[in-house]
Amino acid sequence: MLSESCCRRLDWDFEKLINPKFEAQWARYTPRSPIHHRWDPNRPLWLEVGAGTGGFFRQLAAENPQPTFLAIERDRHRGKTLESRAQKAGLDNFVGLRANAVPWVLHYVPEGALDRVYILYPCPWPKTSERKNRWYLHPFMEILLRKLRSGGHIIWASDQQFYIEEAAYTCDKKFSLRQIKKGELSPHPLNFLDRFESGRTKFEVDFLSKQQPCFELLVEKP
Repeated sequence: MLSESCCRRLDWDFEKLINPKFEAQWARYTPRSPIHHRWDPNRPLWLEVGAGTGGFFRQLAAENPQPTFLAIERDRHRGKTLESRAQKAGLDNFVGLRANAVPWVLHYVPEGALDRVYILYPCPWPKTSERKNRWYLHPFMEILLRKLRSGGHIIWASDQQFYIEEAAYTCDKKFSLRQIKKGELSPHPLNFLDRFESGRTKFEVDFLSKQQPCFELLVEKP
């Protein structure tokens, strides 16, 4: 539960952490490897931001042929591994990219095209001075929500409870998203925990093996 002072700070952030030039700056940069011609717009498009080496989406793609799974990782080493493993998997519905998700999604994902977005264990940027980098306060959220269809979902997970609490407050107060679930990890049709009992990502596997609490937020765009 957020304190009153934390809520006031977030309310202040909603007004002050605004960069009107953000989208225009990224619009001038065209990222590499456009793959918009590779996915069928008639299929649901699922996106994982910060996908690491892509194990979560790669397994889901093998088990679920209908959606297109787009996994993006910015880190050079993990991103190269992601691309290599995606190519070796040979799945028509799984695409792995080493890229910055901000310009890539801005340029190559049509508005209203995303069905689901998974943001699993992002860097929490715990220092107050770094909070503008947290995804829910980042200018990219405005873009991401335009790309998400009505009725689409965002699935967050973190080992930091404050991150999920603040994300929930922001999704409600700033973006008017409908909360489906918030709290400690537990199986839900949107999170696939029943298929990944040991963990969906490298971080989650590590946290769960140490019996460290993990938290999640599931929201829907009206």
